Amino acid sequence: MALLPAGHRWDAVRVPERPGHQVLARLRDGSAPVGPAMWDRRCGFLYFLVPPRAGDVWSPLGLRFLTRGGWLAAADPRRPARHPALWLCSGDDAELTGPAYLYLACMEVLTAGARPLPRVSAPL
Repeated sequence: MALLPAGHRWDAVRVPERPGHQVLARLRDGSAPVGPAMWDRRCGFLYFLVPPRAGDVWSPLGLRFLTRGGWLAAADPRRPARHPALWLCSGDDAELTGPAYLYLACMEVLTAGARPLPRVSAPL
């Protein structure tokens, strides 16, 4: 396990487990790249890594935003079964999830909408 500091190379959006898996499925069905996402099985949350300073627009959706001062307990990718957190998507810092796409997918899932993800040309 490693503690990774948020707010430097990435920020993280914490989504409850059940809607988090639905959000991930919607993102994978869309046209935007999906960056690293981690599932904390013990606490029941998914963490989506987004570019730093993506803004705290997440609280109206009831989601927690981790930035400077926040930490993410990450699994060792060589021993995923020994840690309650699993990386569901991997990628490098160049392919972090776009905050606009993540916000729309979260809003869609959390409000139980069924409309497709619109194309977004600029990040939040």
